[in-house]
Amino acid sequence: MRPAKKSKDWIFLLTVFSALGVFCMVCGAGASNNFPSIYNSYFGTTANCSLCHSSIPALNSRGTTFLNAGGNTIAGWAAIKPADPTPPTVTITTPTSSPTYTASSSSLSIGGAASDNFTGPFGVTQVTWANSLGGAGTCSGTTSWSAGGISLSSGQNVITVTARDEAGNTGTDTLTVTYTPTPAPVLTTITVTPPSASIPQGSTQQFSAQAFDQNNDPISATFAWSSSSTTVASIDSLSGLATGVAAGSTTITATSAGINGTAGLTVTAPVPPPAPVLTSITVAPATASIAVGATQLFTATARDQNNNPMSATFTWSSSSTAVATINSSSGLATGVAAGSATITATSGTTSGTASLTVTALPEPPPPIPGTADLSVWVEKWFKVKMQNRGYYNEEENRLSNHRQRLSAFLKITAWDPENKILQATILGKGEEGKWSEPILLHYISGTNLKFLCWSQMTLAGDANFGFTAQIRGSKRRSELVGGVFTSVGGYHVETTEDDDEDGEDEDDDESSNKQPPAGWLKITGKLIAEEKVPADIKE
Repeated sequence: MRPAKKSKDWIFLLTVFSALGVFCMVCGAGASNNFPSIYNSYFGTTANCSLCHSSIPALNSRGTTFLNAGGNTIAGWAAIKPADPTPPTVTITTPTSSPTYTASSSSLSIGGAASDNFTGPFGVTQVTWANSLGGAGTCSGTTSWSAGGISLSSGQNVITVTARDEAGNTGTDTLTVTYTPTPAPVLTTITVTPPSASIPQGSTQQFSAQAFDQNNDPISATFAWSSSSTTVASIDSLSGLATGVAAGSTTITATSAGINGTAGLTVTAPVPPPAPVLTSITVAPATASIAVGATQLFTATARDQNNNPMSATFTWSSSSTAVATINSSSGLATGVAAGSATITATSGTTSGTASLTVTALPEPPPPIPGTADLSVWVEKWFKVKMQNRGYYNEEENRLSNHRQRLSAFLKITAWDPENKILQATILGKGEEGKWSEPILLHYISGTNLKFLCWSQMTLAGDANFGFTAQIRGSKRRSELVGGVFTSVGGYHVETTEDDDEDGEDEDDDESSNKQPPAGWLKITGKLIAEEKVPADIKE
């Protein structure tokens, strides 16, 4: 019988190995089902791996180490690997399996495979490389390995790859790499584009250049431009933009680092442009709308065959003089009656048109009887501003387009409760001295302190204007202390001239019974104290 101590050790070994597993020192596989062989090894016999069937020599005594299936050490036991005199093999397959290779770059990547008669931890443990012209390193991987970024020198670089196994045996493979660095590019030729050109005097031509090296490959370069005859054409030395100066020929040269490229440039005498021909006429505004008696100024623009404006004299006409007339020279149209007319500007055989719509004047609102007592406004003064478009021209029987602005004073003088009329006077001073105009403010609707009224008044050369106004005021202790006067619509009222003094109509006189054209009027005012009215106005 074996000693009790040995029996205890065997039980310990079996317990540890059964818990952690045994690692085959040949194939690297776990041999957890190999306990009888391991047991026999303890007494000097051999153990057999149940997977690779390799014979493992006898175990050492205690105090050494042993690996389990996870690669971890187990205190107490170790296995002895048999002698391994066989070196591993290594083969280079990338970038080529040939023994020689020509590289186009100064950096090389290699790869391949390695093998050994043992596998696992006793097989190939490391693969390294070395360059005969300098440089060495360790490859990534073992049985399948690679290395990148290997620097090459000019000439033949002998790359030696060495595989090493656990026993220290080595195997090698070599690749001879020839590397010839590309020589630096040297500017050799310059090509100018276009190679030839022709421009009129005063015009420009853009030239460009391309530099090429000794291999006819394009390279970057900075060019200086010149012209062989600056009296024929000048050229910007940096941009290559040439300008024709006079008729003739010159050579355009692009220079860089002593190398020249040339092109030919011909400058021709300028060709006079064709004379402008009137092609179209545009009338502005294209459409317009005015009231009866109002005016609208039309303008025209002539354009040639290139759509460029050109000077021209226009004759103006209206397609319906019953609706609107137009001054044949100035283009000023006057509304005659409601309707539409086509306004035409003609020059030679070319014409342009616009549309003019004439609308009827609105009738002034009739007075509406009311119950308001407006006596509170009597003897009150307003400082007013009046604007009217144009003043009546008796010679031309029309209102001009000129706008008049007047400052004046309006005094309410009486209240007619029966007819609901406020009597008033507008007073002012002009270049010809003081003037006054009586007006009647016809009550329309509203209250004592806020009401509408309408009136008519004659201004600027007998132009008769009608308007509607709103008057608003405020009281304090039964006293009127504030107020404003605002016209909300003003227009010219057409009137027929009176018969002559003998009571006979002057039907044969062209100037009689003519209707002044329409215009507009706006009045705004503010109630003021009587003491603020100038004395010469009140006189």
